[in-house]
Amino acid sequence: MIAPLILTGQFSQPASTTSTGGGHGTNGNFEHFGIAGQTAASASPVATNGYSGHYGLLTMDSDVNTAPIANAGDDTSVNENSSVQLDGTGSFDSDDDQLSYIWVSLDGLNLMNENTATPSFMAPDVMAQKAYRFELTVNDGTQSSMPDTVTITIRDPDWIPVVYTNSASAICLVTVDGNNASIGDLVGAYVNGENRGTGGITIISGQTYSIFNIQTSTIETVTFKVYDESEDKVCDVAYMVQSIPGGDMGTPIDPLPIAATCGNSSPFLSVNNTSISVPFEQGDTSFSLSSNTDWSITENISWLSITSPLSGNGNEIVNIDYEENPDVSDRSGMIVLSGTGVSDVVVAITQSGSGQGMPPWGSPNANNLSGVLVGQARIDGIPAAGNDWIAAFDENGNLAGSGQLVLNAGITFINLTIYGDDPTTPGLDEGMSGNEKFELRLYDTSEDLVLTYPNSGSPVLFAGWSNTNGTPMPGYNNPNDVYDFLNITTDKIPLRPGWNLISTDVAPVDSSVSSIFSALIPNNLEYATGFDNGASFYDPNGLPFLNTLNSFERGFGYWIKVGQDDTLCIEGERLSETFRKGLDASWNLLAYPPQIEQSPDNYFSDIIAANNLLYVTGFDGSSTFFDPAGLPFLNTLTMLENGLGYWVKVSTPVPGQGITGVVVERASNSFSNKYNFVGGKTNLPRGEMISILKESGNPLGQIEVLNGGILRTIPIYLPEEDAAQGTKILFQHTRGTLDLGLQIYGDYEPLNVNLEFKEPNETSSSIHRCYPNPFDQSLTIDYSISERGRVKLEICNVAGKLVWQKEEGRLDPGFYQEMLQTENFLSGSYLVKLYIDQQLIQATKVTAHK
Repeated sequence: MIAPLILTGQFSQPASTTSTGGGHGTNGNFEHFGIAGQTAASASPVATNGYSGHYGLLTMDSDVNTAPIANAGDDTSVNENSSVQLDGTGSFDSDDDQLSYIWVSLDGLNLMNENTATPSFMAPDVMAQKAYRFELTVNDGTQSSMPDTVTITIRDPDWIPVVYTNSASAICLVTVDGNNASIGDLVGAYVNGENRGTGGITIISGQTYSIFNIQTSTIETVTFKVYDESEDKVCDVAYMVQSIPGGDMGTPIDPLPIAATCGNSSPFLSVNNTSISVPFEQGDTSFSLSSNTDWSITENISWLSITSPLSGNGNEIVNIDYEENPDVSDRSGMIVLSGTGVSDVVVAITQSGSGQGMPPWGSPNANNLSGVLVGQARIDGIPAAGNDWIAAFDENGNLAGSGQLVLNAGITFINLTIYGDDPTTPGLDEGMSGNEKFELRLYDTSEDLVLTYPNSGSPVLFAGWSNTNGTPMPGYNNPNDVYDFLNITTDKIPLRPGWNLISTDVAPVDSSVSSIFSALIPNNLEYATGFDNGASFYDPNGLPFLNTLNSFERGFGYWIKVGQDDTLCIEGERLSETFRKGLDASWNLLAYPPQIEQSPDNYFSDIIAANNLLYVTGFDGSSTFFDPAGLPFLNTLTMLENGLGYWVKVSTPVPGQGITGVVVERASNSFSNKYNFVGGKTNLPRGEMISILKESGNPLGQIEVLNGGILRTIPIYLPEEDAAQGTKILFQHTRGTLDLGLQIYGDYEPLNVNLEFKEPNETSSSIHRCYPNPFDQSLTIDYSISERGRVKLEICNVAGKLVWQKEEGRLDPGFYQEMLQTENFLSGSYLVKLYIDQQLIQATKVTAHK
């Protein structure tokens, strides 16, 4: 818009303007610098012929105009073949000029009504998902805005997982045509063509991984696909695996080999494992071959035989049978893979000698009384090795059964024969008898370590052994039963001076806070708080019965405050990599058990896909945050780390999974994650309640008086906007209202107060407080009287007109409170008056703000 510029008076800088044309009695044209707004000035022009004159009023036009700002809306995701509407209504112009809209599709999609604020388009078919960008420029009739861009990600529904009651955590090593995958690639897991999980790509130590949950409720065969973003195509993967509901599929050490063949590169030939170790007993093993060229396999080892095809083109699972090693020492062999246009690949097979890897307990006394236990063996949630051993011992510690575990398709199975007491040798206890119970022990050959089920601290004795003539026993005949041997470990968490937001990746052997903090430097712990549908606290220097944080629970984060550098050492069973506690609607204080760092959008991908995750915040010396709906470059929380805790806010409850895969139902809570704790002493008797108020009069909580005037410590929750600037708090009782000048900021700090209220015989007659002030819908009046009398309250406007009154009758000395509704009061000032026996005691000014 062009605004008139009025000039009067005299220019102090004649050189700043020039006049051309005109003469006596005519107008001149002045060239001038751009001036924003309306400017007053005057001019005394001098003509070239020597005449001079004075203009009483010069009008000049200012060419200053503020450019509008374009807003193309928020990035979002939609399904293919759906109608999508863009939204540029957030664009604005500070001069309030009418805007015109110019939309441009940067990736070639056709827009309808592209010159309106809300154009639309049909989402095209995509191979998996694809991002399309749209640029918006707005114009106010004079200037155009800087362009703003919105990204719409279009998804194929076949790549959106179907949710089941259970899931397994998958850790995958991903390659595409023998090379690392790209950040924009996707991995999909499928059961009978139904998508059960989708994961993005994470780079760890120079290799590309995908870590995500696979939805499953039973053991099923899982196949995979890879979406290659650079070629916009879905690629085949030969590898398949059996699902493990509630367990782990792949580990950081032994990830699932997802090798995709897309045909985008020169010939290649690769395998997922070039060095394979097997036990001395007869058995079988396998490795994955990935190729886009013709290949063949050769081996000349007498104790090995390849049972899969010896030649082919494309991906293949190579299966190998091997004989028992009769020698004490190890033996080795090589398998050579050759391919057209590529170098040979060599796979080394090493078999243990029969004298190595043997358990320390020897062999049981085999006889014709036996029953078999079948199931699956894990160590800390990870399948045990195929050359590990398992044994059963009776109640007297006698070996009743021993056998090597069986590894098949990534699952380690137990097939353990447990023998009874040999009836031919009376007087010798050599196995199970009568109603005797047994315990299970596992020998970890890689660690040379014997583990007791479930842990050495609390072994389980199994009942129900029976002689079934060498067949599976009732109660022990399900191959899906998991026996997880837990290796007690110590989680060491460094602490800095001040507050630390931490979590542990173990289920503590002793979860009591006295045990958890026992290894800290003496007198170094200042305070600890937790949060589970409300805040709890532990004060090592306070009265023990006031503490509400009494134990550490698995899956939760905790705030710990110490005076100097220290280390928190917690002994316990390692939590599964997939364990995540259930989440309440609103704020949750969450642990991060995985050993590998992950981005928030990867770890919480299932919650984000359900549009349920609102925020994640962390603290490691300073605060960080992640907003899944915000601009990614603004997020300061980019990776989740083991040993740290995180605040997580969700819209609706999220079920969690325990170590055994049991779903834990969660509820909703209305508590903020900003709080302080208030406790201390008072002169009030036991059983009295003291209200804690904001200065506006809004209640924050009530604190109970215990024996001896001790105040039961409680959390005070603050809305985030109040926590940012601090909130003043008051303490109210029928004896009056105390203002100690305290501000709280929701920073978890404890407040220790001493509340001394006046005794009834110390009371004076007065109005103590009227709140809120200014008021709108209601007003509360706190007052006291020092002697018995007839009390009346009045409210008058500034003109002296009575607008409200109340006759209280005769009252005894004490503190009183009157609450009234003020919806009909007009905005303005009023006087609150207190009368005793018709004598005006006090008048207090209040203001209505409507």
